[in-house]
Parts: sequence; structure tokens; C-alpha cells
Amino acid sequence: MQKLKEAKVIARKIKQFKSEGKSCALITIIKKKGSAYRSEGAKFLVAEDKTQVCGISGGCLEKGLIHKALEVIKTGKHIIEHADLKDPATWGMWLGCPGEVDILIEPVKFDNVVNKWIECVENEKKFVLVKDIYTLKTALYTDNEHFGDDIGNTEIIKTKLKNPKENSELIGTIFYDTILIYPPIVIFGKGEEVLFFKQIGEILGFKILNPDPTENFLIPENSFVVIANHHIKLDRISLKKALNSKASYIGMISSLKRFEKVCDGLSVDERVYVPAGLDIKGESPDEVVLSILSEIVSIFNGGTNENLSKIKKLANKI
Repeated sequence: MQKLKEAKVIARKIKQFKSEGKSCALITIIKKKGSAYRSEGAKFLVAEDKTQVCGISGGCLEKGLIHKALEVIKTGKHIIEHADLKDPATWGMWLGCPGEVDILIEPVKFDNVVNKWIECVENEKKFVLVKDIYTLKTALYTDNEHFGDDIGNTEIIKTKLKNPKENSELIGTIFYDTILIYPPIVIFGKGEEVLFFKQIGEILGFKILNPDPTENFLIPENSFVVIANHHIKLDRISLKKALNSKASYIGMISSLKRFEKVCDGLSVDERVYVPAGLDIKGESPDEVVLSILSEIVSIFNGGTNENLSKIKKLANKI
């Protein structure tokens, strides 16, 4: 699926192109088989003046798709392209990835569904965009609204609206397109780590919340809590708040020995990670934050925390 941050860039550009009277085409990966740079839901926008926004690969596929997008803009008719990435003749380039992707290229219609899509993206509201890839009948669903055509499986839509990690996928001729909106990161503390969480976390697409642990603050459901007060009493208050919440992750910047004092008498569960972060042997505040964010992303995505080189070598042996 596409991350919220990328979707915001595309939404902003669609509004700009509309105001400038420019036509544009949207390119979306609708199916992936094997290894490819991006997965279903990744998007690439092309305007009639060849302006390019975002991408669906490392830059290799986009080059071969621009003229297809311009053709769609000219004719007003969508097309579906199939790219065999392991075929050296694909798009006239030697890509070398052992996978295949199906790609929908469609003219952007500045209609009510597109306007609602932009509104949901800008307001960070969860939605499912449902599209028949052959007829281009389209609908957008939120928790309590429906715009556009009457298409899509109700149960599938409900499931995808409820679960933030539900991927975009093609089922039959219907493409269910979702967007990745990370749960927020709540950091308790006022030290230098907060600055780096805002800098690095926001690059990744996280919203960073920095409340005072002594104030009445409701920790959002499924959020990631990081405790970094560097003060035993405040850390204990923060930990207690987090344990009583529906946070999915609770990490503390602390040694295990110090943590024993902080958590004394509290019922600690499996959501708690101390010391927080992956072992990258970092010690400066920015490195500590990088290791914690890596741990958070890994937990959210179901990663293994192993080196990719080891995983790939093992997979090749099986």
C-alpha cells in the first residue's frame, strides 16, 4: 500500500494540476508476483507536461511508463500494463528483479470521488478506494460514508477499514486500495531525543506526540509509546499510563537495572521493551532514536530484525 506521506504529495499535486488546467494520469501497481521494488498500491503521477510525482520503483519502471501515461492523457482511456522484471527486454531496460507487476494507468478525473480521496488524505482519515480495473467504476468508503459507484465486497471493505495494516490487493477485477497511516508515536520526555524523533520519525510518516506525563492525556489506541524522561519518578508515571492504555508498544530508554526501580510493583507485559531499540551499537541521541524507530517499524511490519543478506541467503538455500 502507499504511505500517507506519499499520498499527501500526490494529492497536493493533483489539486495543483487541476488549478493550472493540466491533465494528468495516475499509475498504480495493482498486482505483484515475486520480488519487486514496490508493492500493490504504490503510485506514480504524470502530468501532460511530463512532470513526475513519486514513484513505483527505484526509477527503472517510471522511465518506460511516461509515454504510456501521456497516451492515456491524450486518449482519456485507461490501460493495464504487465512488466516481467526478469525479462531483459522489459521496457527496453535490464532490470534484473525476479518478479512481475501489473500496472493500472488511468486518466485522473477531477470528480467527487477524487475530491473525497484528497480530503481523506489531507485529514489523515482512513478509507478504502475500490475500483474495477476494467470498467473503472470507482467508490470510496470511510467508516460512515460511501461515495461513487456501488461496487466492492462489504466485508472486505469493513476489514480493511478496521485494520491499519491491511494491504491493497486485487481480488478478481476489483482493486481494494488502502493507505498506510501509522499509529502515532507518543514520547514522554523533553530531552534531545524528542528533536530527533520529530526529524526522523516525520520523514518516515509518523505523527509525534510529546505530552507531559503529569498531565491528563489519553494515549491513542495502537500507538507506540517511548519513555525518555531520564527521571525515575516521571518514568514510572509514564510507564503506568502506558500500561493502562491500549498502546501496542512501550519502549523505555533505560538500563535494565534502572528499569527494575521504575517498574517495581507494576504489572509489566509483553508490550514493554527495555532498553528500547535494536542493537546497532549506537550511543548518541540520534543513533538511539534511529534504533528505536527501526524497532517500531519492524514490530509494526512483522520484521525479523535479521540482516537482509542472511535472510536472502537462507531463502536461496531452501
